[in-house]
Amino acid sequence: MIGKIYKILANFYYVKVDNTVYECKAKGNFKNTKTDLAVGDNVEIEIDKFNDEKGNIIKRLDRKNYILRPSVANIDKLIIVISIKKPLPDMVLLDKQIIYALLNNIEPVICINKIDLDLKSEYLKIKETYEKIGYKVYSISTKEKTGLTEIKKEIQNSMCVLSGNSGVGKSSFVNAIFETDIMKEGKISEKISRGKHTTRHIEIFDYENCQIVDTPGFSVFDVLDIKKEELYKYYEEFNEYIDECEYRDCGHIKENRCGIKEAVNENKIDNDRYERYKLIYQELGGKK
Repeated sequence: MIGKIYKILANFYYVKVDNTVYECKAKGNFKNTKTDLAVGDNVEIEIDKFNDEKGNIIKRLDRKNYILRPSVANIDKLIIVISIKKPLPDMVLLDKQIIYALLNNIEPVICINKIDLDLKSEYLKIKETYEKIGYKVYSISTKEKTGLTEIKKEIQNSMCVLSGNSGVGKSSFVNAIFETDIMKEGKISEKISRGKHTTRHIEIFDYENCQIVDTPGFSVFDVLDIKKEELYKYYEEFNEYIDECEYRDCGHIKENRCGIKEAVNENKIDNDRYERYKLIYQELGGKK
């Protein structure tokens, strides 16, 4: 039978086939690194002849994609959750996560949470900036249950991974989508305005015609699998102006007659996002 790994605990793999979950073990040929198993993997299992609720994984099917930390396979969309207040949005992390999604052939979708706390509607600038580039941006309040209809439509027929800093409301997002307290919600520390990790393992939750993966990671990471010379490729808004750079190997940082820098000066490219490009470029080994 063919099923999907929904959860991994200790050495047990919980594989869902249709509407039935089987507790499975992996056979010995999965012990080498090239055949590791991950949540989201589609696998072939055989049922234990002594217990029809258990089984063994005998084959892993080909993957659409795979990310190592957290270990998840066959992702359609990365739902990047940021909060506009408590905590304030980490925009560098947002851009890194977009790059990470594009690098791994995953569609990034931005979800701005806690707009009920945003009395000055500051979230609208973020929404406008990223929608202008071409990304999907949803503004919601899980507390007041606003904006959820649109994001529910977005995730239909997809397997989605939640990503975002601690305290942005990933667990409350899942609970609001499912309209039940499926997941434990962490409380924000009043002193440091950061959330505490509450998710302890990776697990897929079904919602009608989609799956949402909640993970304990994805709060802090570096864009490691990319050269600084390749960074510009993951900025969609740069494409229109690349040919205006005088130098073929232009880093768009200190060079003269750079089409990207000129576009920034003419407000054709968002200056704040360009400044974050320079920060990430420097992290990757480049120079200002």
